Amino acid sequence: MLSDFEPQFAQKVIESCEVNNIVRQVCAYSFTSRYEFRFLLYFLAETGVELKQRLSQVLFESVRMACKPKDEEASSILRAYGCLDSARAQQLADDLCITPQAGGNTSLDVDLGKIQRGYSDLDAMGADYDIDLR
Repeated sequence: MLSDFEPQFAQKVIESCEVNNIVRQVCAYSFTSRYEFRFLLYFLAETGVELKQRLSQVLFESVRMACKPKDEEASSILRAYGCLDSARAQQLADDLCITPQAGGNTSLDVDLGKIQRGYSDLDAMGADYDIDLR
């Protein structure tokens, strides 16, 4: 889990950056790099409540544009955006007629924990595996 490495790691990284620069870069590449955009949304959601609200507001149109193809990635993006602001994510889902990807807890910690457990299980069995670093 992210919090296992250093408490509030993501929050420290995000708050040490100029938020306007983050937003400008995200807006420039959110549509062409949708897969990476989704993971960035999860990362940005690990910050404080006030900054999450600000980010969800300024990234709303970028999320809308990234979800226009209405494919599986759009559903995943809405789920990640829901970690920033669940009400805005639901509004977009309704507006675009997209069902957000199903899942229980939507935190980054859960996703990383699941991956870590999977590799730990393979390690325990002595199995070989590849790690995809795309």
